[in-house]
Amino acid sequence: MGLVRDWVHRSRTVSDGILSRIDVVRGELEDLAFLERVLNEYEIETVFHLGAQTIVGTANRGPVSTFESHIRGTWNLLEAARRTSTVGRVVVEALKSLDRGGVVAINAIHLDRIPEFRYEDLWLERQIRSVANFTKGDADEFLRLAAEIPIRTVTQEYALADANRALLDLKQGSVHGAAVLRA
Repeated sequence: MGLVRDWVHRSRTVSDGILSRIDVVRGELEDLAFLERVLNEYEIETVFHLGAQTIVGTANRGPVSTFESHIRGTWNLLEAARRTSTVGRVVVEALKSLDRGGVVAINAIHLDRIPEFRYEDLWLERQIRSVANFTKGDADEFLRLAAEIPIRTVTQEYALADANRALLDLKQGSVHGAAVLRA
């Protein structure tokens, strides 16, 4: 499926016949509700975003419309993918971008399946965690608060030789914060 705003006859997608081999939907990246409807109706699993103003003169003459299509359009497409249950690949790509021990938290009511992925994408203690009744607005509010208040990480250090003791303390619930092994 391809989303097309303008049918530019000089473009390679037209001249190479690409558009004649796919389902074409006419619309704009700036329309979030439209993007959500298309992703759901066509059950899109993977999104490639190629929408851009490629004519520099047009971009210079209409910077606001260029901003709308580039920035807001990209944000809308990501937001529509996040809200759409068929785009589980977003979760896999988010998982790949995490550092060690990172967590991808998802509101599972917007997701019906996650595509198969390699174990190495989960390796190094990366996690996928489902959170119920937690909206994007809740996340935005939490991040605003986190920036305002001092968040302090509490750790309890153990020498590497004491790893078994650290595991026992974790099992007994006597660790306050996070147990850290020091080499």
